[in-house]
Amino acid sequence: METIYHNTSGFYFNKKLQIKPHQEMDLISLGTRKKYMLVIYGAGIYTYPKIKKISDVYRPIYTKCIHLKFYRSLDYENMYKSLVDTIEKRIQLYKIRGELNKMYNIFKNIRNIENCDTIDILWYSDTIEILYNNTFAGKIKNNTFAEVIYNCYLDENSITPDILDNHQNNIVKNISNFNL
Repeated sequence: METIYHNTSGFYFNKKLQIKPHQEMDLISLGTRKKYMLVIYGAGIYTYPKIKKISDVYRPIYTKCIHLKFYRSLDYENMYKSLVDTIEKRIQLYKIRGELNKMYNIFKNIRNIENCDTIDILWYSDTIEILYNNTFAGKIKNNTFAEVIYNCYLDENSITPDILDNHQNNIVKNISNFNL
């Protein structure tokens, strides 16, 4: 499998990602989540079919995945709290309380995220599936919730702002030309 090295996060990312039973997805951008200048995780955005512009991620015909590779260990409560703090800037939490409870239980079952662990946030149709180290961890069926989760990574207040810089307004046509 061909990979690309992402200097900022310190990880190699596969140019293609396969999560069964879905089609193989193409890497379209890379980003890094930092806190206090420390890398927490690298993030790759994958889609099938390959998108032409970033706004296409939100179209229901595309299967998409945010693939997180962790550089630092953290427990489920910190991961959940970090996401909720970010989600709260985008939607009133009472509107998605049930989905937040489901997400909490998914992360609670994961317990601890260690260095080099992966979390995949797969979005298809109106469903988010979360995989931990390639193992199904749970799913949440709500299109609004899925959109909010993806907004955390892809809107103008992204928690991984370089993910937009690496392909904003100009999707990388040949990922091997990435100079990260």
